[in-house]
Formats: sequence, structure tokens, C-alpha cells
Amino acid sequence: MTIFQPSYSPNFCVEFKDVEGSVKRLSLKTSIASEAKKRAPDFIANWNSKIIEMRGNKSKCTVHLSRLFREVYQDRWIYCKDTKNIVTRSSNLITYLNDPRIDQIGSKEIVVLRRRLRGKGLKAGTINRYLALLKTALNEAIKTYSYLERRPHIKLEKEPKSKLKFVSKKEEKLIIELSTRQIMSDLIVTLIDTGMRLSEALRLEADDINLEDRMLTVWVQKGIKPRSIPMTSRVYETLMRLSSNGMKKPFNISFNSAMAGWRSIARKAIKYDWFDGISYHTFRHTCASRLVQSGVDLYVVKEILGHESISTTQRYAHLRRDNLIEAIKKLE
Repeated sequence: MTIFQPSYSPNFCVEFKDVEGSVKRLSLKTSIASEAKKRAPDFIANWNSKIIEMRGNKSKCTVHLSRLFREVYQDRWIYCKDTKNIVTRSSNLITYLNDPRIDQIGSKEIVVLRRRLRGKGLKAGTINRYLALLKTALNEAIKTYSYLERRPHIKLEKEPKSKLKFVSKKEEKLIIELSTRQIMSDLIVTLIDTGMRLSEALRLEADDINLEDRMLTVWVQKGIKPRSIPMTSRVYETLMRLSSNGMKKPFNISFNSAMAGWRSIARKAIKYDWFDGISYHTFRHTCASRLVQSGVDLYVVKEILGHESISTTQRYAHLRRDNLIEAIKKLE
């Protein structure tokens, strides 16, 4: 038995061999070392009891989808940056599938679920998020909890490739001018020059701002490894001014207030054709596009934006026209 604290979670885990000789890893659901040592024997005993119970009732799995979602949430999803949407989709899936035993979810049920999601007018990307959530939970049922031996094949929808939206320097200036609140102008500048998500900027605290080194520490969630973003001159000036008020957070506004401020800008900008489809997230794309167009390596852009996979960052690769031109010149 080994008790350790993984890099992806503040809670301790225990790794052990169960009664079937398989190596298992369970979250002890505490970040206190002494408490983890106390809990470990009981967690292992409960796990082995579950295995023995399943041996005696191999023909019938007693775990329902709602229970599986609760367990996966506590052990994995609670540390994700998108917990609110995960909870909503989990609840909807339980309703759409009538909370079946997980061994009753087969190919037919997946087809019915897919039809139901399409019938609600959901786009392919949204449907895929539902299907991916279910797929992950069933994979955990096999690999982590040993509730199932196999799961049905879940094929994702084919998504149309959407064109990424950016704002030019001129458009950026106009958007800032349309803002009647200084905090909104400061927020927009910071989002464009750091590539942070809106939620990350609103969570930013005074302790995350190192004005001396001109560096920001951005947390997806406290306790999980953060990323560092250097400040541009205007972000430095903005955060120095906002930090001087002594408040815990530089952007001391709620998500709803930030959205209300954006709607106010949108009402004024609706007359401009280029504004169609612009949102807070556009500023993240803008930051990435400006970095790539300036010749910054894609792996560096990945680290600044906090992408989990380089494939996400590669969406901006086509913007490096100079590299393509230089490559073709070599054929001359």
C-alpha cells in the first residue's frame, strides 16, 4: 500500500493490490496527510468488499448511472475547470437515459440518446460534449471501479470546422472606446494581452500578481499546478493601478456583471458587420493569433494559453504565413 499526493489533485491517493491481484488507485478525498493514513485501510476494505460482492453477483451490475457520475465527479471531475457544465450535462444524461444500470447502456441506448440530443436542436459540438462525458464515465467504470468489463462503442459527431474569430488593433481600440466603465476597458486589455479566459481573469487575486517580476500566476483551480504569464507593459500598468486600491481581486466584479458590461458594448457595436460573433473568448484567440503572427513558437503559445494539447494550439498554425513563404523560397 502506497499513499501519495498526485500532481493533478490536492487530495491524497492510495495505491494497492486488491483481492484479485490488480493494482488500484483510489482517491482518499482529503488533503491532510494524517487523515489520509487513517482512511486508507477503510477505503481498501470497502473496495475489496465491493469486488467480492460483484463476484457473487456477476450476472447483474447494481450500479446506476447517477451513482457512477457521483463517484467520477468526486474522484476526477471536481478538479476540472468546467465543473458547472459537467454537473448540468450529467444531470441531463441521467434524465435522458432514465438513470439505467450502467450494464444496460448498449449500442441501442446510445443511438436513442444521440437522436434525442439532435432532436433538441443541439449542435454537433454540444452533442459531442455529452457523448464524451458518458464515454469517460463508462471508461472509469471499467478501469477504476471494475463495475463493467466492456462498454458500447460511442462514436462522436462530425463537427464542421469553424473559422476562428480575431479582432484587429483598430477593432480592439473601438471596442474599448465603446466601454463606459474603466473596469471593462481594463479587463479587455488584460484578456487580449494575456490570453486568459474570462473566468481566470475574474479569479485573479493580488497574491497572483508579481509586479516586481512582471509575472502573473494563473490557476485553473487552487491546488493544481498553475501557469505563468509575463505581463506586457499595458497589463503591468493596468494591474499596478488596480492593485493600488488594496482589494483582494483586481477585477472585483462578478461573472454576471462582466457579462452585463459586455452586452452593453455589444448593443452599441451591433451596427458594425465585423462585430458579429465577437465575445470575450475572441480576445483569447486574438492573443494567440498575435503571438503566432509575431513568430512565437507554437509550444510557447500552448504554455501561455494553458492548452492541454498542442493540437488545440495548432489551429493557429496557418497564421504563420512568413514560414510558408520562406519554405517555398527554398524551392526556387
